[in-house]
Amino acid sequence: MKNLYLLAFLLLAVFISSCSTSKEMEAQQLEMKKMHSELKDVKRDLERCTERNNSMDSETNKYREAAEEKRTENHNLTQELQYTQEQLASMTRQMQEASDDYGVWFRVQIGAYGDRSIDQDLKTTDEMELENNDDLQKVSLGRFRTYDDAKRLQNQLKGMGLNDAWIVTYQDGKRVPIESVIKN
Repeated sequence: MKNLYLLAFLLLAVFISSCSTSKEMEAQQLEMKKMHSELKDVKRDLERCTERNNSMDSETNKYREAAEEKRTENHNLTQELQYTQEQLASMTRQMQEASDDYGVWFRVQIGAYGDRSIDQDLKTTDEMELENNDDLQKVSLGRFRTYDDAKRLQNQLKGMGLNDAWIVTYQDGKRVPIESVIKN
């Protein structure tokens, strides 16, 4: 009987021990289920974050492509503007070179007459200028951008016998004293 008590005691100890292990296991299983549920939540959050990140990457790429297109467009427009500005500057220079109203011009005046005058309709080119002011008609020849070219014409005219030929100066379409444009 003693052995029987001992056996019953052992069985009871094993049973109690298995019961406490079972309770621990149940608690651990419950904890594992809870952790598994939390892990599922974290995975769902991670998937949402990954989707959001992919969406943001796609948007970023679209903005980068649009920015690159704008940079290319800006570059092309800048080149077009530069070309247009160069063309405008060239045309402006050509117009200014041909205009009496821009810059300094030199002419050789061959006379100033009060009693007699040449009809204005006989002025045919810019080579001969008829200027009427102060009851005088001033007749000048040539149209030069440099003083040296005007001086050459003056010397040739004097060589032909027009000893009263002298150089007159115009700036921006107005007659000015030669000293105001020629620096000694």
